[in-house]
Amino acid sequence: MNALDQLNTYLRSIEKRIGEGRVVVFASTFDNISNDFPLHSSFLPFIEQTARYLGGQQDRSSNLAVDDFIELRTSKDQGGAADVIEPDGQHALSLKEASTVQSFKVTREGFYDVHRANGREELVAVHSDRRESDLTTIPQENLDLWRNTGQGNGTQTAAAAETQSHPWSLWRYALFVLLLIAITESLLAARYLSVEKESA
Repeated sequence: MNALDQLNTYLRSIEKRIGEGRVVVFASTFDNISNDFPLHSSFLPFIEQTARYLGGQQDRSSNLAVDDFIELRTSKDQGGAADVIEPDGQHALSLKEASTVQSFKVTREGFYDVHRANGREELVAVHSDRRESDLTTIPQENLDLWRNTGQGNGTQTAAAAETQSHPWSLWRYALFVLLLIAITESLLAARYLSVEKESA
């Protein structure tokens, strides 16, 4: 017996829309006195789906992939303002966008705090698309190529090191020229002073 058959067997409920809300009358108990529905694996999904239905969130997902859209307002919620707080705590919408935009595209992973135009607040988890993950084993030849990247044979490495051009550092030559000028000036000054002493 599948979950739907179990629901049809154990569930006696009446559903009705009242205004913008929903009412569900569950004509049984939530314990296992009158039936054994709480003992089956479909009981918790039933409670979750019923809560989503009563909250008007049965068509909304709180677990999205990157590049999906979050619905912020419906046609009847045009007057309200919406807000989206990104995983880093920044507000994603400007004041104009908060009052006009219908949906918001999520562009990165994380948890988004969504304030919808109808006043509801929801935490939405965004993850990367599982179809983009390839879990097949990498071939050994690819691993060998990656391990040998940048490790050419010794002759090629030495040749590359010899042919690699090094920039000339001009400050060493300038310092050497200044040192020669200083020595030459000192020798000329000493010679000039000695000539002046002899003439005196």
